[in-house]
Amino acid sequence: MSQTANIRVDRTIRPIYPDWVKEVLHPELENSGPAEYDVGQLEQWLHDGQKNGGWVKGQVIYDHLEATDTLKDCASLRDLEEIQKKGVSFFREHFQGKVVYGWKSVVRRAGGYLFVPFLCEDGGEVMQCWYWLGDDWLGSYPALCFAK
Repeated sequence: MSQTANIRVDRTIRPIYPDWVKEVLHPELENSGPAEYDVGQLEQWLHDGQKNGGWVKGQVIYDHLEATDTLKDCASLRDLEEIQKKGVSFFREHFQGKVVYGWKSVVRRAGGYLFVPFLCEDGGEVMQCWYWLGDDWLGSYPALCFAK
């Protein structure tokens, strides 16, 4: 286990969205979530379609999270920003090669396309990027969710 698995999030700080973002779909959720938590207590949730080697479109995951009122329990872009600051060793230890998503922060860009932020390891760094909901989600692409 790492020295500290705690993540502290100042929820009064607005997340940094890319310039191409035309609309944040759930601004009311931006400041919600715990101020401090143990990253090991985050659930790495998979849609049923992602289990056992399956895959599902991101839009299906998003629709499910909205329909079940669990979007509010997901991590946000602010959570991803703070996890990213912990560095690659921390990320490897806790997420072991996975690509992790902050579904609370879905955005729309020009043309109406929806995107969700994620963290992954690339070139020995933790990178924060965006994934189109029209693409496929595999079993190694969990949503980070706070335990209920």
